[in-house]
Amino acid sequence: QQALQVDSMNNATYRALAQALESQGRYAEAQRSYEAAVRLRPDYWLNYYYLAAFLATRDRREEALQQAALAESLAPAASFPYAWLGSLHASLGFMDKAKALLLRSTELEPDYYVFSNLGAIYQYEKQDQKAAEMYERALRMRATDYRVWINFASIYSGLPLPEAREKAAAAF
Repeated sequence: QQALQVDSMNNATYRALAQALESQGRYAEAQRSYEAAVRLRPDYWLNYYYLAAFLATRDRREEALQQAALAESLAPAASFPYAWLGSLHASLGFMDKAKALLLRSTELEPDYYVFSNLGAIYQYEKQDQKAAEMYERALRMRATDYRVWINFASIYSGLPLPEAREKAAAAF
């Protein structure tokens, strides 16, 4: 709030204030702050994304999807908007849309988190071979996250491939 007294036209400050209010359970005020960020920069995808994510956590799916669509329409040709929006759609249960956005993100720039998220979606959908491929790609980029190793090992332990048991055992 002090930062807004200095610069009341900073949309990032309104987003940060909204997050602080949200963490305190002051949801109506948080929403107003997210909306203020949108009003200040209606051309910036990230403001709509944060509002969409907030609405999703409040179980207001339709409104969240509307804001996510606005964010997507403004997203630049960079990988991270698609990665963030893909994760948001996955959290809302729209896996096909999530996969499309995440795959678009990897086309622009391969990313560890995106491959891991795609692996989780494929695992959820029982597409174990695709899940294993995504986890493997994630691990080639960063081999230090135990959660991905566990997911990778779990997937491989159930695959009917000759090398599957060996890979699973090594990963575990």
